[in-house]
Amino acid sequence: MHYNNLDDSITTQTDAGSAQHLMELADVHLQKLYETARYHADIFWDNHMGANKSGRDRAGSLGCRVRQKQNSIYIEWYHNIWHRKRQGGFTPISKYIRKPARSHGYNLESLFKYADPWEYPVIEQTEAAFAQIRRQNKNLAKIRRYLRDMHAAEEMLAELERTAAQV
Repeated sequence: MHYNNLDDSITTQTDAGSAQHLMELADVHLQKLYETARYHADIFWDNHMGANKSGRDRAGSLGCRVRQKQNSIYIEWYHNIWHRKRQGGFTPISKYIRKPARSHGYNLESLFKYADPWEYPVIEQTEAAFAQIRRQNKNLAKIRRYLRDMHAAEEMLAELERTAAQV
């Protein structure tokens, strides 16, 4: 069966750039995730630094960082080891704390080893938020892979439709 004139409502040609539009929405969501992660990290650090000013014995050596590289967010915990400088003072050496494989969250006990008990609640709350952000980040990466495949399929379909129109 040969179709000379397909009705616009049933044509298989997709809206130009629909996968691209969805990719732009994914970029916006990634930025929101990054800002949310930074917000939670800032709460952690405000609490941590506030301890130094409030006269607590000491703030723990635990720290967190949020980084964005290309199309992904990296949220990590680390602990600092302080080394004396030759010219006086101290300098921190940061050691990354490994997150369990195939997990969105860190084992709290491994984080608590580098913190004082008064820090546990803020660490627990911060890591709970981070785990959900990591989960969304992973799902967003999957969506991006699917959108790249969708974009390639859209281009192939458009090319086939151009070729079919010439036949």
